[in-house]
Amino acid sequence: MKNFKVLLSVILALILLCGCTGTPATTTTDETTEETTAAEITTNAETKKETTEETKGVVTETEPTETTDTEEETTTVTETTTEETTTAEETTTPEETTTEETTTAAKTKPPVTTAETTKEETKPPVTTAPETKPPVTTAPETTAPETEDPYGIIDEELPDVELLVPERSDVVSYDFALDMLELCKDGNRDNTAMRLNQNGFDVLFTKYYDKPSTDRSHTSAYTVGVGKYNEKRAYIIVIRGTSGGEWYSNFDFAPSHSNDTQYAENFLAAAQDIYLSVKDLFDKDKDAYIFVCGHSRGAATANLLGVLLDQAYNRDNIYVYTFATPGTVRGEAAKKEYKNIFNFINTHDVVVYVPLEEHGFSRAGTDIKSYITPTQTSLIKSMKDLSKIAPTIKSYYEDKHSLTQAGLSNDGMTVYEVMQYLCTLLATGSSDMSKLDAIKKESDLYPFVSTIKSFATNTLMLLQPVMEHEPSMYQMIIEDLQKKASA
Repeated sequence: MKNFKVLLSVILALILLCGCTGTPATTTTDETTEETTAAEITTNAETKKETTEETKGVVTETEPTETTDTEEETTTVTETTTEETTTAEETTTPEETTTEETTTAAKTKPPVTTAETTKEETKPPVTTAPETKPPVTTAPETTAPETEDPYGIIDEELPDVELLVPERSDVVSYDFALDMLELCKDGNRDNTAMRLNQNGFDVLFTKYYDKPSTDRSHTSAYTVGVGKYNEKRAYIIVIRGTSGGEWYSNFDFAPSHSNDTQYAENFLAAAQDIYLSVKDLFDKDKDAYIFVCGHSRGAATANLLGVLLDQAYNRDNIYVYTFATPGTVRGEAAKKEYKNIFNFINTHDVVVYVPLEEHGFSRAGTDIKSYITPTQTSLIKSMKDLSKIAPTIKSYYEDKHSLTQAGLSNDGMTVYEVMQYLCTLLATGSSDMSKLDAIKKESDLYPFVSTIKSFATNTLMLLQPVMEHEPSMYQMIIEDLQKKASA
């Protein structure tokens, strides 16, 4: 019973580090997937990916295979179907477009409340592709599907979308934000499908909801639906928060170990995987509306998916709303402007401080920052302290800190190894904290580890940090912002 209480406390403590909004993954033994490397993000080259099963309105998914716990991945993973594919190269150069002043308004929706947002300082958009100093991986290109309409939706009467869609994608709508939060607040596949149906969407397909807990691949579970808005097709992508083996991915944000990386590579890989799964569909329907939302891990993936979609399609028709979003971009990538991406940030939520502060990550688009409770949690301070002993990405992965004294030691642990060890407790259900017990007060790692261990002995300490990350807290924040905007 004592071990159970310790495990429960540790799980609650780490939930808030990168937010688990989904149900635990179900491990299966007969699931298969093919691993491929994910495409480098550029504005000069795009890839195509074979679309999934030819079903409409039925929730399906491609089943993955297990990977070992000891697997060290330096490339990202893109899921492909088991059908035979051939490679073919297609290059395009999508130009970034500026946001038009107006778009077509919904015919039947009530007025949408808008307000000014708190924007991070940005510089003029950069149109050059990001540098590729870290090892570059590319995704396989596939031929277009033989059928013109693999989902059977072109000639079919679609339901009308029941969301309060704003007239313009570059102006925040708190009504629409609440609608999107409602869709992504629960990582359960069936509940997500039910909510989409209730809001006028037919589910086209789902992926990765049944990933085994040993799967460390950089993918996120998601659902794709389709409906009708303003007499056009409207697609929605709802991305789930952390579940199972995704804990490992959350803190492996730069498998390249490069200090020059411009993106959180783990979330970028997940975004690329989704992009490739919908690219053929959207290429045939470039005038459609696209809605994207996610909470926590799903928010970071949604944020970078918005970047990819903006580079390929009409951003006037693309609406991206994220909640409790970790950092995703840095360097030159952080200077680009994406007026149709809105990130709702609770400044008292520890998840929005991942990756570590010293590494300089921010988010693509506009941050809308606010809070309800009066003070930040001790865990946020502990995370900031941790970033001081790993001030660069390379040091996060490679500097081994002594377990018994200050400074480095060949037999010590890196900050990354500490985070992965804690993720193992979550993914496997283990209560073995012996490695943490070996970290003494003199160690550089002790301040962070002692904070985690304090949660194991005092579960009341967890109430505020867990609450700060919950979708219900973000709902309160949005409603508060909406009230202030209308006052």
